Amino acid sequence: MRDPHVESLRFRFTSSSTTFDAPPPVLVEKDDFRAELRDGVLTVQMKQDCASIDAARMVVAGFLRAWEIDVALRLGPEEFQFVYQDAHVVDRDPPPRGAPITSTIHATLHLDGTVVVHVTRREYPAPPQCFVASPDVETMWCRFQGYLKGREPLAAMAYFCLTVLTYRFPKGRTREAASQEYGIDTEVLSCLGDLSTNRGDPTSARKMIPGLPAHTPSEVAWLEAAMKRIIRRVAEHDAGGTGLPTITMTDLPRPVPEVAAVLK
Repeated sequence: MRDPHVESLRFRFTSSSTTFDAPPPVLVEKDDFRAELRDGVLTVQMKQDCASIDAARMVVAGFLRAWEIDVALRLGPEEFQFVYQDAHVVDRDPPPRGAPITSTIHATLHLDGTVVVHVTRREYPAPPQCFVASPDVETMWCRFQGYLKGREPLAAMAYFCLTVLTYRFPKGRTREAASQEYGIDTEVLSCLGDLSTNRGDPTSARKMIPGLPAHTPSEVAWLEAAMKRIIRRVAEHDAGGTGLPTITMTDLPRPVPEVAAVLK
């Protein structure tokens, strides 16, 4: 092609644990593209001029990733994914003696594993309105997902994500600065730090401290809930969200006697 232009991309919608019963289409309008999710296929019509498929995919990649993570935080990991299928490319300057060349470039999909259906929904999950898959969000989500898949201990994951919130601030009052920056109460951050440092058995503890008590089920539930709220808050913050309500202990699963004991 002498002047290729990507008119559209198609992504196949996949879900590991959900089937959809005749859901209405979802329409998305952005500056660089418009998209429609219908019948399990997301069709993206490009507004931005892209000469290659890779360039076009880069335009939409951040939005699709944010949509996936947003839904995973609400409904569960790997609940909702987009898999590239094909693209529609035209030549805007075809050879003089040839007819205009239009081509559709396909990708072969190889999907492994067995799909287990747990839920039937009548609507597709809506795309996020104030949520971006920034580098910090992607980092925290990958670590949290690693924990959920059993690849990483809870305490190590939680403390690492706490440092993602605080690493950019001067030493001394990093948690206070992170609290103000992201709108997360210092009590929540202190509890996160304590439960990821002062709890854990020999297989799960972040540090080798003799005699540490293992995490109780309610402490595990608190840490998981806190991580979901914190990852979402960083995504909202990095998307430019303003006036976000402060995340406090009352927003997390309480009463939790074990957490209260840590804070005393």
